Amino acid sequence: MARLQLPVEATKSRSGLHAARSIILVIHGDSVRVIDKPTHPGRGTYSRGTAGLAEVDVPEGGVLVHAWLILNPRGHVKGLLRVYDSSGKLVLAARLSRRKIRRIMGDSSYAWAVEKAVDYLKLSKHVRRYNWRTGVQEVGA
Repeated sequence: MARLQLPVEATKSRSGLHAARSIILVIHGDSVRVIDKPTHPGRGTYSRGTAGLAEVDVPEGGVLVHAWLILNPRGHVKGLLRVYDSSGKLVLAARLSRRKIRRIMGDSSYAWAVEKAVDYLKLSKHVRRYNWRTGVQEVGA
């Protein structure tokens, strides 16, 4: 079991047109645990709202998905989704842009965790298709 310290935030711009959201999902079997409250204070992307760092334990045999999302005034969402295994190692990174999720780096066998996170966060209307054949196979290569 690994202990990770990751940023979480729910902030909005001063005008209220832009919003940033960073959330952690711990997936173990069929259960999904959401962590969206920071345990240590910190700065966010925008001025309004809460932001900070959260300490998370990844259970043995489970994965952790860290989703960082930005909403623009037109209602389009873009962001980054990272998957960590039970040892705390980054195993998959994917980018959400133009309604597509593409692999940046890592092992595409963890794609199920990203798809489960997208369904759980109700981002399905913002995702048209997935592409797991792009990017670098090895993390850190």
